[in-house]
Amino acid sequence: MADWAAREFAAWNGVRLRGVDDSLRQLAQSDDSVFFFDLGPAGVRCHDKPSASPLHRTRQALYRAFLERVLDRAELDGQRTIAISLADRSASRHGLPVFEYQKQRGAPSLLLPDVDLLATGFFAGPDYIDPVGFEEKRPEVLFVGATTGGRLTADIVRSLEHPRLRAAMFFRDKPGVTFELPEIVQCDTEETVALIASLGLGSRRRPWSDHHAYRYLLSIDGNGANCSRVALGLRGQGVLMKYNSPYQLFYFYGLEAWRHYLPVRRDDDVIALLDQSAEAVDRDRRIAEDSAGFARDHLNEAACVDYTAALLSLYFRSF
Repeated sequence: MADWAAREFAAWNGVRLRGVDDSLRQLAQSDDSVFFFDLGPAGVRCHDKPSASPLHRTRQALYRAFLERVLDRAELDGQRTIAISLADRSASRHGLPVFEYQKQRGAPSLLLPDVDLLATGFFAGPDYIDPVGFEEKRPEVLFVGATTGGRLTADIVRSLEHPRLRAAMFFRDKPGVTFELPEIVQCDTEETVALIASLGLGSRRRPWSDHHAYRYLLSIDGNGANCSRVALGLRGQGVLMKYNSPYQLFYFYGLEAWRHYLPVRRDDDVIALLDQSAEAVDRDRRIAEDSAGFARDHLNEAACVDYTAALLSLYFRSF
């Protein structure tokens, strides 16, 4: 975890910033998704933000509680103020060391464990436990999600420029692949909502327990990296199929294609992997075992606390 933290902080090594607190304060005042947290011997204090949405306030509370646990573990010198963006989509903020939970590859922001890990208690609880062994799973592919991934207009729907809509239409007549979008969101008008509904891409959300029946869980980006689906695909007894992504979560430093997941570049790759699955049972079983081990080792609370403590130690020494 210390190595991941060092790689995450590498862009800021040797950087000297003047007035960094003032610059971050100005950012927090202009961006409703950016929050200030004071970290020090007295614990964690959040700066009030009356304009914040209920969703961002909930996330603020989650990160405050998590950072309290980090401070119990970290050896930090003095007090610092950090800025955390709690938005679903990362943004480029050149010259400012802003923390967030996902970002585009190469961006200088600093990754914390993602909000879905915190919100689910690191996927504790019976709903997230996969009781179906690899051999007992249906050798098929499943994706169930929402139409996230950018503002939707009627023209975008008709042209299928939206990645999830494009994939849903591609897979709708493909045996062995279930790709459903029952949650219609981020539309500009009710007419756009009705247009998507008319495509017949699923009408009910499925509990995670339904996902356990499938051997292959598919992940495709929405508003950035697909946080919960990737984590659950790794930690279960099946295999994660993951579309290539420009977005990064903190633990992607350790993920390896063909060891922890099956990589997908385009929709046709999913069909090819499914067609080969009968001959690739041993390979896929090993991927399922290795990915579950990765999740056990790195996506638990203790590991996430260690990573964050190492990252904050680097931040405190530099700024």
